[in-house]
Amino acid sequence: MTVILPCSVLAHKKPTKEKELSNYEKLFKNKKYTSAKGLFTFHLIDDKLYVELPLSILNKPFLVGTSIEGVSDPQESSIGQHLAKPIRAFFQQRDSVVEFCRSQTPILAEHSEKIRTAVQKSSIAPILETFPIKAYTDSSVVFDMTSFLFKDDPQLTPMDPKAFNSMDGWVIRKMNFSKERSLISAVSATSESVSVTCCMSYDESMSVLGLFSSGKKKPFTAFVKRTFLQLPEQNTYEPRLADKRVGTLMTTVYQYSGDQQGSKKIAYASRWNLKERPLVLYVDTLFPSDWQNSIKQCIKQWNGALVKAGVRNSIQLKPYEKEMDPNDIRYSCIHYVLTPSNAITDNVWMDPANGEIIAANIYVPHNFPQIVQRNMFLQTAAFNPTARNIQLSDKDIAPALTTQLLRSIGHCLGLSDNMAGSIAFPTDSLRSASFTSQNGLSASVMDKLPFNYLLSSQENNKGVLLTQQSIGSYDNDAIRWLYGPEGSPVPAFLYSRPQPRNAYYDPRGMSGDLGNDAIKSVQYAFNNLAVLVKNADKWLDSQDEDYSYREELYGHLLNQTSEYVTHVLQQVGGIYLNTKQANDSVPAYQPVPKDLQRKSFCWMMDQIEKMDWLDDNALIEHSGSVGMVSDYAQKFFGNFIFVQLNAMTLSESKSNNPYTQPEAESDVENFILQETKVGKVPSELKRFLQNRLVDFLISGSNIQPSSKETTDNGPISFVTSPEYSSIWYEKLLNLKKTYSKAVLSAPTQELKDEYAYREYTINKAMRNK
Repeated sequence: MTVILPCSVLAHKKPTKEKELSNYEKLFKNKKYTSAKGLFTFHLIDDKLYVELPLSILNKPFLVGTSIEGVSDPQESSIGQHLAKPIRAFFQQRDSVVEFCRSQTPILAEHSEKIRTAVQKSSIAPILETFPIKAYTDSSVVFDMTSFLFKDDPQLTPMDPKAFNSMDGWVIRKMNFSKERSLISAVSATSESVSVTCCMSYDESMSVLGLFSSGKKKPFTAFVKRTFLQLPEQNTYEPRLADKRVGTLMTTVYQYSGDQQGSKKIAYASRWNLKERPLVLYVDTLFPSDWQNSIKQCIKQWNGALVKAGVRNSIQLKPYEKEMDPNDIRYSCIHYVLTPSNAITDNVWMDPANGEIIAANIYVPHNFPQIVQRNMFLQTAAFNPTARNIQLSDKDIAPALTTQLLRSIGHCLGLSDNMAGSIAFPTDSLRSASFTSQNGLSASVMDKLPFNYLLSSQENNKGVLLTQQSIGSYDNDAIRWLYGPEGSPVPAFLYSRPQPRNAYYDPRGMSGDLGNDAIKSVQYAFNNLAVLVKNADKWLDSQDEDYSYREELYGHLLNQTSEYVTHVLQQVGGIYLNTKQANDSVPAYQPVPKDLQRKSFCWMMDQIEKMDWLDDNALIEHSGSVGMVSDYAQKFFGNFIFVQLNAMTLSESKSNNPYTQPEAESDVENFILQETKVGKVPSELKRFLQNRLVDFLISGSNIQPSSKETTDNGPISFVTSPEYSSIWYEKLLNLKKTYSKAVLSAPTQELKDEYAYREYTINKAMRNK
């Protein structure tokens, strides 16, 4: 039955009122969006990125870091790299805004409530950015974080400062961010972390040393992922105070105590919390089988050291899993990367509050075999037929990969480089099969180790190691100290931290050296390079049909020779630097003994003059070189003599029996003026060095040309002790007399003119005084 309501009833019925939307609901209404829910939630709405942050994680610590997911130019960065150090940060709410704050360097305040209160007030966390709250829910706040996550920021840079395009620092690159060509491309989340990936576009410009611009701007695009990783609030990790006598990565905090005046720095050694869980290293499945065997061998070595230290949960190897993202900072991986670079790199992320390592990654480039082949050729081809092949098999590459990975895994465990490992053993012992099979080439694999270049084609080298294949005694001791019981003894072998190039003093910390006798080691190396130069064209002829390998060979030869020259010359004016504590018997510093300095100086001058072994007519022709290579090399390394003479003042001032600058200068004079004084023809090298000697003595005598004037060989920049000015002046007068006599006895008119000009140069400098 149909019921018809009277008009009066119909007139009084109220229309249904639509429910008012909340601010939270308004954000999503009629909009397409992508959300990722986990530790907290990202909402990507149009071109805005909103964070839905649970109130429960306000003021909780995060590690915020960046990784590279894709690049348009692999010469700028590698996939999976973490280029910027992560920051420790947290969110806090103040009224209607959320503040994103960076945690301060931790400060410890002991025994005193007053000190703790004062420390809290004077070390508040800096606010990186503030975000107005757009909406609330019962348990969270929502805010727009686009301005922080999508901008040109040093923490987001996709440019690797050590990338292939940097040419070892010679090329300066600048990236200008183009927001119009960039966008937020993806969001993701897990229960432990959340990430946002941005497609970042730039215009890149390049210049040599910042002076000579290419004049072109190149477009560059990278996918950059920023991740927020939750740090544990409470765990069983126990920080360990660092000991500078042991090479470990470190993080620094400040300590204030009521028991002492002032504050002091406290350094924590970096390590994993292996009490909680093992270190899981995921390995890229793209590695060849021989390379994977090398990785397994390396892990076996380090696990053995951890077991000796009493650690049960050590390192586990797992292949990449189907669902995992190897670029996620939660994972520690050994990556196979496609990049023109040929150097293995690594990085370690740690909690700056206590030094706990959170993640670590190793990057093995596809081009790694190139550097292996080159170094094997330069360092062992004289006695190793395998090294004469331009193309090496994976099996040939594997031993060198083992050496490099042992060092990188050591970094991942918290060890730093120990540059003194390679000088622990006698030089001749490293030519012995029985010794090297038992001890390796170095007391530490944390050194930057070469191939064994100490062997000879004239001897039986069977069984002698060519590469370091195991961790050394120092490494075992260092792992025991780092992961074993508190109070484990420091390693017995010497530790030498890497030194900056502009303040290099300790010759025991050289890169690429072997053996405890630098002169003997370099003599073996020079002998082998001479054999290589004599035979290289013949060895390479059938393999290098377009001469491309030989075109680059002389450059690499000179770089290798330069490294060897430095191994010896660094002993001149060198200082042994020893890290010590109060009860240690070793001195904090000790100048290199006088006899060794002088022997090194005189020996290397003699060797530089004999570098005609660098010349082979066929190799020079096929390399495209013009003129004799030895002529360039002798003058180039001849300058090193005066560089080292210039660097002797500090060592001299610290020694009770120094090899003084005047003594060293006399040895230089005796070497370069030997033929000039008796009317014979000196070598081209000695004639060149005589010009440098005149420069040195004029500069040391404080007889300077006008401010803009330079010598024929470039600006004068010699540094000597002020008290030696009179000595240099006296030597300059004697040198003038030598040239006066030499003009009369010189066997050729060219030499007479040359000596007369040097005499004129000295007279002119004296008149300017």
